Amino acid sequence: MSKILKAMAFAVAVSAGGAGAAQAEEGLYYGAALGLAKSESESAGIGMTEGNDMTFGVVLGYRMEYASGTSVAIEGTYDGTSRNLMTSVGVPTDACTDWSPDWCEVHTIARIRGVYGTTLSNGIEVLSMAGIASVAGLAEDGPGNYVDTTATGFTLGVGGQKPVGNGMLRVELVYDRFEGSEPGDYEKNLDILSLRTVFTF
Repeated sequence: MSKILKAMAFAVAVSAGGAGAAQAEEGLYYGAALGLAKSESESAGIGMTEGNDMTFGVVLGYRMEYASGTSVAIEGTYDGTSRNLMTSVGVPTDACTDWSPDWCEVHTIARIRGVYGTTLSNGIEVLSMAGIASVAGLAEDGPGNYVDTTATGFTLGVGGQKPVGNGMLRVELVYDRFEGSEPGDYEKNLDILSLRTVFTF
């Protein structure tokens, strides 16, 4: 978690370091994202796993502006990860070693969400986000059975953005929650907290 906080401080410092002529405008926008994600998985009454990943993603959205200085957007994001193997909590073993039927790796995270923005007097736009999400990765679904797994859930986020160069630089903190999975012979959930830096045009 300390790495996430350090990255957040760095990204905020970069975004505050200079102004540009670009402004967020109504219409279609797209961009790329770089981030850090912390994942935690728990199976009912059996065990927990946790892990950290770098994330690399894309974003595509459509933005509508209002005279009040607010904006609304519908946005899709897709993040791939560094696919680091998670570790078992309280047990000195890697995940997917028959300890508990939890998630072992997170491979991709996709989101469709609404974004509400309010522009402050200093030109920074404060953002809040909510929507649905899906995740794919590797999980244990019984002793010795390590399978490609998917799940759906919800996503919430907060962030801020400002003009930089010819685009918009955004820093956001995103929480994704997934309950159940497919295949799902064993009940498990997955929580992902991501710090994302996004540059859009």
